[in-house]
Amino acid sequence: MTQKQTTCLELPKSKVVLGYRQERDHCRKDETWQFQNVWPWPCLLLIAFCSGTDVIQLTEMSGRIVSPGFPEFYPNEMKKTWNITVPKGYIIKIYFTYFDLELSYMCEYDYVKISSGSRKIATLCGKESTDTEEAPGTKIFHSTDNTLTLMFRSDYSNEKKVIGFEAFYAAEDINECDKNTEEEEQICDHHCHNHLGGFYCSCRVGYSLHQDKRICTVQGS
Repeated sequence: MTQKQTTCLELPKSKVVLGYRQERDHCRKDETWQFQNVWPWPCLLLIAFCSGTDVIQLTEMSGRIVSPGFPEFYPNEMKKTWNITVPKGYIIKIYFTYFDLELSYMCEYDYVKISSGSRKIATLCGKESTDTEEAPGTKIFHSTDNTLTLMFRSDYSNEKKVIGFEAFYAAEDINECDKNTEEEEQICDHHCHNHLGGFYCSCRVGYSLHQDKRICTVQGS
């Protein structure tokens, strides 16, 4: 029994793009000069390109995030990350007003990933959700703490041009007093008062607030 040999004609030519070949000196300081074997031997095609990862730190209470080139087509071989941090006492909500990425099984080619701390919130791709892929639609995503990371990745080629995404984020106050209804996580002994970015406790008549600002003790005790 002879093993079938792979021929050049059987290889995915639609995934071969030469547009990102650049001279080494043209790479930015945050990019690296890489080589990629697109076809295996004996049909070897070596592509050289600049590959970079942009990381943007955002600390505003609200803002707008768009894919590279938006509202034009986004480029191939792109990886960009936005790290959002707001003051403690807030969480972050984010939603999309436009979303159209290359559709692939389980979002393995182009995608947007949203995470908060060690928790992955969503992996998004395509334009509409399917059985195996998720698009954001009108969903609003929330962080688990005061940080949120959005990471965009495009692979080395797209079979058709797609525009990308537009998203807006905003800080939302955490109502710590909601936890006061759970007996296991009492924040205040008596009364809890929420305000933007925090909370404070108070006591019923005849009690004084302890120096920890949470426990109430009988006056004169």
